[in-house]
Amino acid sequence: MSKETIKILFILISTILLSTIFCGCNSTEVENNKTDVDFESDVVNLLECNIEFTESRENIIVQAIVAGKIENKLDRILDVEIVSEFYDKDNSYLGQQKFTIIGLREKDNPGYATTFTITYNEKNSNMIDHIKLTAIEI
Repeated sequence: MSKETIKILFILISTILLSTIFCGCNSTEVENNKTDVDFESDVVNLLECNIEFTESRENIIVQAIVAGKIENKLDRILDVEIVSEFYDKDNSYLGQQKFTIIGLREKDNPGYATTFTITYNEKNSNMIDHIKLTAIEI
């Protein structure tokens, strides 16, 4: 092989490897985020969900923030309570937090979707592995 062919081959392989590496990072984060949250509800749909962890100066997780967006799937205005239960990797219950939404509009009305934020800042926040969200009508 000539030197030119080797250079072109090297550039081509490098480009393919770099593209694969950077593409894989984004999809892995999304997949991990989806497996970290289990959602159950007969009255609303979960449109978005994100989990962020806050670390102390010693790099210890001190807080988990669950933020998301829900929509009413019924044909009437709802009052909804979202319960977020936190579990460790052994599926042991760590605690829960609640968020209440009053007057969630019907799906066909403007402003039918709304956001929520649930903060968990207990001493065992560093043990959180997965979260179960349940939305019920109150």
